[in-house]
Amino acid sequence: MELIRFVGSNFFEWDLKMYDEKNEQPAKVNSTDLNEDLGQIEYLFSDKTGTLTENEMLFKHFCINGDIYEEKYGDIFNLNSQTIKSITNPKIFRLLEALTVCHTVQVDKTSSEKYNASSPDELSFIKFCFNLGILYEGDVFDKTKNIFNRRVVYNIKDETFEKKYEIMYILEFDSVRKRMSIIVKNESNEYFLYCKGADSSIAPRCSCKTFSLYEDSLKEFSEKGWRTLVIAYKPLSKSEYLSYSQMLDQANSDILNKEEKLDKCYDLIESNLKIIGVTSVEDRLQEDVEGTLFALRQAGIKIWILTGDKLETAVNISDSCKHFSREMFKFVLKNLKTTTEVEENFTIINEQMKSSGKQSYALIIDGVSLETITLNKNQNDFRSIAVKCDAVLCCRMSPSQKANKFYFYKDCFID
Repeated sequence: MELIRFVGSNFFEWDLKMYDEKNEQPAKVNSTDLNEDLGQIEYLFSDKTGTLTENEMLFKHFCINGDIYEEKYGDIFNLNSQTIKSITNPKIFRLLEALTVCHTVQVDKTSSEKYNASSPDELSFIKFCFNLGILYEGDVFDKTKNIFNRRVVYNIKDETFEKKYEIMYILEFDSVRKRMSIIVKNESNEYFLYCKGADSSIAPRCSCKTFSLYEDSLKEFSEKGWRTLVIAYKPLSKSEYLSYSQMLDQANSDILNKEEKLDKCYDLIESNLKIIGVTSVEDRLQEDVEGTLFALRQAGIKIWILTGDKLETAVNISDSCKHFSREMFKFVLKNLKTTTEVEENFTIINEQMKSSGKQSYALIIDGVSLETITLNKNQNDFRSIAVKCDAVLCCRMSPSQKANKFYFYKDCFID
């Protein structure tokens, strides 16, 4: 029996379709039980970014007050009016300034790759501004003021000048807030808060009337499978800044309740924002991911994709990478906040499944609905629906939600 396993495992290494030409390396089998283990797989859980996609972001378009722009050959091009716009336009300049200031990118002048970023989105912003002649030159410590200055060099209309922004505070990104902010003081001694994050996080903190100008663009970008971020700002008076500074210092010095107090500070500081614009970046699919997912589905494996993206973006990616087939009937559970809403939708889905027979199904559900199902103990009803679906897409999920839901539903599917 062990000899059969050994010979069977060698077929992986002999398979030319599994040979990596780029690294000149065949598949490597570390266990003779691999064939048997693979044959028992029924469900596959996958993240999107860096797994289905390359995690290398390419800046595409941005929107300001309903007008969509893109960069071409170092110029800003208005797609609505088919005209070239100047970078010195106040609204465009404000957006570009926000992109070059509100981030955590580091400059390494000793490396061939000048910019180091933990966030590929932020790196795409810096490279986009670089193409327009706006160069982020890193942070320099000012010993006299005991503060870091963020240096940005502007090459605009054959004129070169440098601006320095004193970094007062950085309100780091977290998966609960889904945004990050920075408080800076410019050379005119004016204080500004720049903020960027998911539209679901920024929208409630801005004027509804203003945000409505961006809803169509957000939908358009998302339906193309692009990742979107909303950029906002708030001018601060000196008294406001001093008040916020005192609050943040007190919160940071409280060892026992630091996180709780910082959350309250961030919630207050990141309020009454003004939208500057919306950005979109493309994260391309991995090589041959479509064929891989199709083959897995043909093998009878049911694939769950867990992502933090908007529903429209996530659905576009699932369609593109063949996670969903054309024959699948899609059920959508979105923004369900009460037990009644959950039960009504479950009833509709179950009736549809009974009437359509052996139809292939796909289930699309967002983080809000999943949380409601969990809190109201509707997991068994959800499980009975999910097991009948060939593909499940969970969107708008935080990293902690992904981990919690994976382990919970993994246990659910083990009989």
